[in-house]
Amino acid sequence: MEHHVYVAMFGALPDQPTGLAVSVLRRAQAFATKGITTEILVDTFTPDYDGHANRLRALGRLSDLTIVRSMYNDLAGQPQYGSSTLYVSPLGGDGWEYVQDDKRSEAWRGRENGTYRHFVWMRGEQVHFIDHMHNNQRVRREWHDVAGRVCKIELMNSENKPELIRYLDRGGFCYLEELMDSVTGKLRGIVLNQVEGTSLFFRTKVDLFRHWMQHHVLNGDASPTIISEYGLRRTALEALERENNARVIYTVHNNHFPSPYTYGEVRADMRDFFDHMHKYTDVIVLTEEQRIDIWKQYGHLESVQVIPHHMPKSTGVGPRDEKKVVVLGRFHDMKGQLDVVRAFPAVLKTVPEAKLEFYGRGPDEEKIRAEIVSLGLEKSARVVGFTNDSYQVFSEAAVSVVASDYEGFCLSLAESMASGCVPVSYDVKYGPRALIRNGVDGLLVEHGNLRELADAMTYLLNNDDRRKQMARSAMEVLSTLSESRFLDDWMQVLEDKIVKGRATQGDEVVPSEDHITESVHAG
Repeated sequence: MEHHVYVAMFGALPDQPTGLAVSVLRRAQAFATKGITTEILVDTFTPDYDGHANRLRALGRLSDLTIVRSMYNDLAGQPQYGSSTLYVSPLGGDGWEYVQDDKRSEAWRGRENGTYRHFVWMRGEQVHFIDHMHNNQRVRREWHDVAGRVCKIELMNSENKPELIRYLDRGGFCYLEELMDSVTGKLRGIVLNQVEGTSLFFRTKVDLFRHWMQHHVLNGDASPTIISEYGLRRTALEALERENNARVIYTVHNNHFPSPYTYGEVRADMRDFFDHMHKYTDVIVLTEEQRIDIWKQYGHLESVQVIPHHMPKSTGVGPRDEKKVVVLGRFHDMKGQLDVVRAFPAVLKTVPEAKLEFYGRGPDEEKIRAEIVSLGLEKSARVVGFTNDSYQVFSEAAVSVVASDYEGFCLSLAESMASGCVPVSYDVKYGPRALIRNGVDGLLVEHGNLRELADAMTYLLNNDDRRKQMARSAMEVLSTLSESRFLDDWMQVLEDKIVKGRATQGDEVVPSEDHITESVHAG
């Protein structure tokens, strides 16, 4: 049995996690109960990464058997900052004046002796980045870590595009450089500088990831198991398989079809991964429907397994407002919050005391607020903002709504059901129809049908006895998505007890080291 797994993370690992980050953290917690160590590998640059990791551990989101590593810390050869790290503000002192923007509270403008020189973006009480200005033109952007030190510098050209990006260690040494095309803004190459004066050149970030994995993470580990979230960095992972006798388990967390997100061609950003589907030993999807769609397109591959997320028992304590509807998720057009706002006036005609609350964060927040005002719903609807406790939100509401264009599984839908908050959901790929027994523990409605969406909310708010019966049925999801079932499924995969068929045709991985060029600094 495998006692250590590496997780190649997609994106950052914030201290207020959502979606993929939540599922990765919950999986690691579950694995820990079986004595399995999970090493979460973050290759996305986050200037305050150390603070996020420390807060996750302080909040109990990281068990003693969960390790979090940053590619950038490893390449810089520096440990993670401790939780008691002293912060020193990088803002100017005497002669400087900083004024907060009247619309964006995070934005400040700094003037030195009356001359505009700094545009500052804050995260809480700490500086996130500073744009250095000259004659009202941004010449460079400096990113700051949790100690206030500069950790990344973007040098701008006359078109306000980065032409060179430098990453600095805590001593100010530039350990990594990204060379940018000044016209297109695309990456031309990456230089990893060594303290002894040599450097390595990489064509892509995937090549850099491979180097980090090979020389810093695996570092001689025999036959490691790597879980790759979203199936990215395929070429690097295939090389790591070959060079380390590694086993790579790919996970798919999202709908793989483009708009309108129904069966058809594969999304452009996922096409390379799916084009090589026959080569993989293990692919984990979240719903049976997605597996069947893959089989229809690529043939019957036993390597494709279904392991849904698991749901911890709800910790929400109420009290439940029998007229409250909640929507929880990223504020983004594909999540359909505007559809819910536009459907709600019809609900109020029959249930005038109904309330609608939105929880989340994202680029469409102001659009949602504006639509509430435009429809005159200020007394009935509001945007609350981000919550760290989705279970508490759902335990206080009668109905939840998922109006997404697509989902991979929809954790918030399962959390709503686990909390006894009856869901109304668009019947989209994937997840809603795998979780909801229509009319038994929730209601499925046609995607984009605002009248049906309004009628479903109205029905549940107007029929307390029926809704309460459905709420009891919804909580049965806790047994369907239990941790024991989840672990049994994953143990089958990790212990390789599933007999899998894998086609051997297709492109072969050719051993090569030409992704790296070694050179010596002159001078």
